[in-house]
Amino acid sequence: MYNIKKMDIESIKNTTKHNCNISDAKYWGYYSICGMLLGLRSLYRHENGVLPWETVDEKEILPWIAQREALWTELENDEFKNIKINGIEYPPFEAEVINIKLKPHGYIYGAGYGTNLKPTFFLATLVEEKYLHGCTINYISEEICQDLHTSPAMIQGKSIYIRLSPLIKLLYETFMELHGKKYKDSLKRAFSHYGLIDKNIDDSIQISSTFNKIAMEVSSILALHEIAESVEDEGSDTWLQILRDCKDRYTNVYLRGFKDLLADTSLHGPLQYIIDNKNETLFDFYIVLLGHTVRELFPEILQAYNEFYASNDWSVIEMAIKNGFNKAKCFRDEIITTWENKKTPKAIKNYIMEYFKTITPAQRGWQ
Repeated sequence: MYNIKKMDIESIKNTTKHNCNISDAKYWGYYSICGMLLGLRSLYRHENGVLPWETVDEKEILPWIAQREALWTELENDEFKNIKINGIEYPPFEAEVINIKLKPHGYIYGAGYGTNLKPTFFLATLVEEKYLHGCTINYISEEICQDLHTSPAMIQGKSIYIRLSPLIKLLYETFMELHGKKYKDSLKRAFSHYGLIDKNIDDSIQISSTFNKIAMEVSSILALHEIAESVEDEGSDTWLQILRDCKDRYTNVYLRGFKDLLADTSLHGPLQYIIDNKNETLFDFYIVLLGHTVRELFPEILQAYNEFYASNDWSVIEMAIKNGFNKAKCFRDEIITTWENKKTPKAIKNYIMEYFKTITPAQRGWQ
């Protein structure tokens, strides 16, 4: 086992947080005003130990935001620092090598690219490792440091990171939508599986215990999605190059939306697992957590959801999955063909814009 001194952990923490701040300084402009405010509130909660169900003190967060924005101004032209362990420096994106050193000590490091190719970093404690379909699934609890981008699940190569703290936050915020009208039926069904609809929970420990349980069970959806992405992307170097090179926000959103749809509807993905196990709880949470872009691209699953609860017929979901997979695969194949012919991000953007003007299921043979 590698010997990591206590002072090294503190140094790794400081360097990781420094890189988080640089990433935020360089990329905060990619967020909408609303997204930026939500990201800052989330980051404030993390850095000040305020749980999702606890109230943020407005008098304290406003000066904190001003200080953070001033820090970003100082750092916006800085470069990322290497991670130093036992006197050896490692490039900040070599997470796999860094984790060989950290994992035996119960720590885990993450580095990659999030939405709009924003660099993202974190340092956390490792709860558990699982192995499935050739992938290592790392379950992460306490996050020592993070940046504005906090996706509950990430994948690098064959390593999947399930970040439980951001997932718990997402689940609690989703639960609070019950006070509004958005997706009310699916929300009620999802959280009723855990007895949260007809009773008030006002004890922080009980809330924490309940949402930890939900997060661990719902995390299987995220893990299977990442595994399916790994399977579907394998051997498709051109597709991955397109995703890297097409940085325009509009283009990137839809490319990644179809990438997500392909994974969700893959034979290795979460929807196939849900059908195979007839797991209504996970199906409810899949619908509840469905991202806006996939929701737009995959209306078949929303229709199938309503039909399923009217008929209890799993075959309507199977048909929706088949149509969704064919749709995503046809799109990806045509994007690759367009790239091979033109090799420019502009050609990909033009294709997508035309696609949404003219496409119908019958024209593409999705049904």
